[in-house]
Amino acid sequence: MTGRQPSTTSAQPGRSSGIRAAHPGQAVIEAAGAMTFLLVLVVGIVDFTPLVVRTAQLTQAVRDGVTFARTAPANTVEIRRRVVNAAPAVYGSMTDAQVLAMTNSDIAVTCTAGLGGGAIACTAAGAGDSVTVTASRSFPTLTGLFATILDAPVEISRAATSEIF
Repeated sequence: MTGRQPSTTSAQPGRSSGIRAAHPGQAVIEAAGAMTFLLVLVVGIVDFTPLVVRTAQLTQAVRDGVTFARTAPANTVEIRRRVVNAAPAVYGSMTDAQVLAMTNSDIAVTCTAGLGGGAIACTAAGAGDSVTVTASRSFPTLTGLFATILDAPVEISRAATSEIF
């Protein structure tokens, strides 16, 4: 080593070194903006994670319902019961009377002639026709923030279609 020390340069008066001094309060404003963004992100995750899980459960439930409907498309009460029983986290524990009281706006069973024909009564459907089970459900969000922003409850709807045997 030669014993030389590295040279340091300091900005000369009147010359800019390329780094500007922050304005007073700038860090507070930036932190508030970042925290607001992170808070909305966390609330969105908390609100929508259960919704994603319930959507997957409802998808599986309508698949279970349409599996039964392939052999008995006219038995709408049993089809609805199977959908409800396949998704207890979505529907809770419903009695048979509550399942009987369900309407097509809750769980609909529709039949069509062939795989793309017109609508027919499920009592008249036979082999080669198709049956569709559609379930719709409203979910309140945990915090209510996004329901307020959207001005409506969050609604999910899932459907499954199969050919009748």
